[in-house]
Formats: sequence, structure tokens, C-alpha cells
Amino acid sequence: MSTPEWIFGSSPQCDVWIPESTVSAEHCSLRKTSQGYVLRDLGSTNGTFVAGSRIKGPTPIEPETQVMLGSLIALPWPAEDGASRIVRFGRSSENDFVIDSTNVSSFHGRIIVGHSGTWVVCDLASTNGIGLRQGHRFHVIRKAALITPNDTLLLGKTELRVQDITPLFRGAGPASPAAAAKAAGGGREPGRRKQGSDRRRSSPPLPGRAAMPAQRAGDDPVPPPVDASPAAVSSTSPILGLIGSLWWLGGIAALLALVLYGVFLAFA
Repeated sequence: MSTPEWIFGSSPQCDVWIPESTVSAEHCSLRKTSQGYVLRDLGSTNGTFVAGSRIKGPTPIEPETQVMLGSLIALPWPAEDGASRIVRFGRSSENDFVIDSTNVSSFHGRIIVGHSGTWVVCDLASTNGIGLRQGHRFHVIRKAALITPNDTLLLGKTELRVQDITPLFRGAGPASPAAAAKAAGGGREPGRRKQGSDRRRSSPPLPGRAAMPAQRAGDDPVPPPVDASPAAVSSTSPILGLIGSLWWLGGIAALLALVLYGVFLAFA
């Protein structure tokens, strides 16, 4: 019986594919021995760290050991032995998550939840395989791959959003969606958007300005309120008064001109 061993890296040909730019093509390996698990760095660029220290040679670890690939990515735990939780999915009712589709095998795959909150999806020799969306395309997973709650899988022709696999989100602790996203470097808590959460908040009225009435979708734009207070009217009175004075002086000048013209005609 062969000794279980996994190669981790950003190359899809690795046993555990980690689609992250900070991870080397073949970053590290994990081997199960009779004494436990042994971790090796495979000459990676950003290093492999155990409990904060970069390893130089074979290093014994436990499933609960803190292991980082570089400074951002936690080691995705690939073995059922030592896993925090395992969620199996497929067409059979014996799975933890049942997918009723002819494209899906009876026992299609499983997701292994590590103690650090990582999620690894593994293909259980399914007929149509498992694809992982990267941009606008799906890439076939050779054996296993690191996933996050925001990923989408392809089982044959059936798309499956990871966030819809409800057994993964039951309970608390490191296996929660938030911890898994942070452990995978996402740093953002996933989850469904609350109804109405994308509505814009109305800004408070400026000091001394009347608040705008609420506007519903489809309504015509609401005109700003007209301030007819004496203070508002008096703010424009100097200009209006000047115009009125000029108009009044113009009228007097015209009348005086007519009077003088009449006197001139009388003595002519």
C-alpha cells in the first residue's frame, strides 16, 4: 500500500491545486508516515512557514498545526484523517448534500474542512469530473483544489455555487464562511445580501436647509422646496430696490423733459 502524499501548488497538475499568485507552481509537499505527517518546502519563492518560522527541511506537523504558504495562504488540509469536518455531495441520498441531476455521480465529491478554516474539494472518481471557475472559464480539477465560499463548481453540466452547499455553513468555529474566506486570503465575509441592503442612505439635511421629500422609484424628480420666509425675500430686496429706484428716476426725467419742451414751445 502506497504512502499518502500530496503536492501543493498553483499548477493545476498538483494534487492540491491552489489558484493563488503568491503560491509557487509546486510549493510544498505533505506526506503521511507511521509517525505522523511530514511537511517539506519544494523550493518555493515565498516559503512555507510553520508556527511563524520558515522551514528548511522535513518538518513534522499535526492537522491542527498553523502552516502558511507565504504570508497569505493557509495550508489546505487534504486528508480525511484530522479534518475538522467532511461534507460529501452527489446524486445519492446518502450524501450530506444531494444534487438531483443526471450529470452528477452518485458520490461525486467531498469537501474537507481543515482546522484553520480551509476548504478543499476532492473529486471521488466521478464520471464527469469537477471544474472550478476561474474568470469566465472552468478548469478541471485533477484531484483536489482549494476553494472559498465565493467559488462556483461545475459538475458535468451542472453549476454549483459553494455558498449553496448548506451543510458547510452549519455550526460555528473555524469552518464558518468568514473564517474560510480569510484563511483562503479573501478577507471578506461571504453571505447572501440582505433584502434592501443595496439601497442608498439618505444624507441628513444641511444646517439651515429644509429636508428634501422622499422620492420613490419611477417618480418624477422632486423640485426643491421654495422658502418664502421674510428673511429669504429680504435677501433679494437690495437689488430689487436699486432697480426700482432707477426706474422711478427715469420716469421723473422723462416727465421733466416733456415739461421743458412745452415751455420752450410756448415762448417760441
